[in-house]
Amino acid sequence: TLNLEVFPNPNNGNASVKFNVLAPQVIQMELVDVLGNSINSITENYKTGQHNISLNTFSKNIKPGMYFINCTIGNYRETKRVIVY
Repeated sequence: TLNLEVFPNPNNGNASVKFNVLAPQVIQMELVDVLGNSINSITENYKTGQHNISLNTFSKNIKPGMYFINCTIGNYRETKRVIVY
C-alpha cells in the first residue's frame, strides 16, 4: 500500500498529500469532486521512499467542498477523502 495521507484534513486548500513508494514506479494521482468529475491528474515516475506533494499541485483555486484523491499504481488504487473549507 501507499499509506496515502492528506493533512491537514479538513483544510483551506493548502494541504499536503503524503505517500510512500516501495519500489520505483509510475503513479497516477487524480483529484475528483463528489460527482466523479476530474479536477486534475498527475502521472509521474516516483523513486522509492516517502513523498509529499501539495494539494495546490492539482488546482491553484480549489473551491470549498468534498473531493477524493485517487492514487493508482497498475491495478491497485488507494483513495482518500479531502475536505476543503
